[in-house]
Amino acid sequence: METYYSFNKDDINAINQNDARNFHARDYVLRLAAIALDCPCETILPWHRDSIIKDILPLALEDLEAYHRQDPSIRHKPVSCIASPHSTFFAVLAYRIAHRLIAEQTPSAQENAMRLSFYARSQTGIDIHPEAQIGRRFVIDHGWGVVIGQTTVIGNDCYILNDVILGARTVSNASEGKRHPSIGNRVQICAKVRIFGPVTIGDDCFIGPDVTVLHDAAPGTRLLRATEPPVWMTAAAISALAGVGGAE
Repeated sequence: METYYSFNKDDINAINQNDARNFHARDYVLRLAAIALDCPCETILPWHRDSIIKDILPLALEDLEAYHRQDPSIRHKPVSCIASPHSTFFAVLAYRIAHRLIAEQTPSAQENAMRLSFYARSQTGIDIHPEAQIGRRFVIDHGWGVVIGQTTVIGNDCYILNDVILGARTVSNASEGKRHPSIGNRVQICAKVRIFGPVTIGDDCFIGPDVTVLHDAAPGTRLLRATEPPVWMTAAAISALAGVGGAE
C-alpha cells in the first residue's frame, strides 16, 4: 500500500530547522507515522492525517532522539537503525497517534485509535492503551511483552525494558476509575517488573529486574529483588545431580 503524507520540506523546516541529521530523523518519523495511519486507519481523510501528524511530531522527535542517545547499542549508529515498524520506537509513535485520536472522543476516532493500538502490538509485541498518559522523551528498550494499562500515568524521561507490566489488580468486571500505576519523572524500570494497582512510583526511582511492586515508592527509591547467593558446583556434582555418570 502506498503511504500518504503531504508534507514538503518547507513544512518540515517550519516545525524544526537545523542540521541534516535532524532532517533525516523527521523524515523517518513522518514515514513511520504514515505507515501507522495507513494500515489500520483507512477511514481517516488526508487533511485529518496531516493534522494528527503535525500535533504529535514534536513529541515523537523527542522520543526518537532520547532512544538514540540513551541506548548504547545504537548510540553511534544511524538513526535509521530504529526507524522500523517493528521497532520499540514504532510502538511509542503509534501510541502518540492513538492517544491523539482517542482524545477526539468520536466513535470513528476511538475505533481507529484502538485498531492502531492492536496493529502496533502485532508488529512490536508491545501493548500500550491509547488512553494511558505518557510524558516526554519516553523510551522502551527491547520491548517485547510490555503492557501499559488504560489509566497508567508516566512522567517525563522514563526508560523501561522488556516484559514490564503496568497493570491492575483485578481481572474481569473491574470498577471504573484509576486502576493502574502512576510513574514519576526519570524512572528506570528493568525487565520483568510488574507494578499492579493505583500505586505511585516517585521521581528518580530505579526498579531492578524481576520485582513486583504493590505499594507506593518514595522519590529516589531503589527497589531490588533479594536474591540467593550463587551455588558453585563441580562438573561431577552436576552430573550426579542429573543422575548421569557414576562409580566405575
